[in-house]
Parts: sequence; structure tokens; C-alpha cells
Amino acid sequence: MVEDVSIKNTTVGHSEKGLIRFVTNYQGQSDGQNFPVFRNFTIEDLKAREVGEVFEIKGHPQEPIRDVTIRRVEVENLTGQRDITDQDLCLAVAQNYAERITLEEVTLAGKPIRVVE
Repeated sequence: MVEDVSIKNTTVGHSEKGLIRFVTNYQGQSDGQNFPVFRNFTIEDLKAREVGEVFEIKGHPQEPIRDVTIRRVEVENLTGQRDITDQDLCLAVAQNYAERITLEEVTLAGKPIRVVE
């Protein structure tokens, strides 16, 4: 179980993968009785110059990632200066087994990122 975690005032220059990553559905495995629990995270005042993607959130169907608040996050660009798409500006939570994810003032290249159920 990983819970009640707070991350504040962080700067990242470059990240090849997701800047904010919660992955508990390891390689799509769903067997077994004990599922990882991730809940009650707060991430605030994070700045990044260049990332592969802003979020990678993949919970487990039996135990979704829960109660994550992300506020005041600014990402300048995606790696390789690729064009930013509508998909880059959305955080899909239901299809990735996550619940109660809140974004406040989270931007990619100055454009707001929003949660999509």
C-alpha cells in the first residue's frame, strides 16, 4: 500500500516517460488476490521542461488508483518537439482504472489539461 504522499516544489529538466506515473496494473496482469493500493496523493508546484508524456496512470480493475490531487503543474513541451494533440491535453481516468483524480492549473505548453471520465 502506498498512501498519503505529498510532492511539492519540484523541477524536472527532461523525462523520457510520463512525468507523473501511477502504474499498478503491471503488464496487464490481473491474477492473484493481493492488488497494489495507491491512494491519497497530492502533487503541487511541479515544473518540467520536456517530457515524453505528462501522465501515465494505469490502475488495476480490482483496485483503482484513488484520490490524487495535482495542482499548479507546468510542462513546457513534449520530447522531440512533436505537435501537441487533443489526446495530450486529456487525462482519461475511467478507462485506466482511476477514481477521484483532480487537476487544478495543470498545463502543457500553456494549454490546460483536463480530466476525461
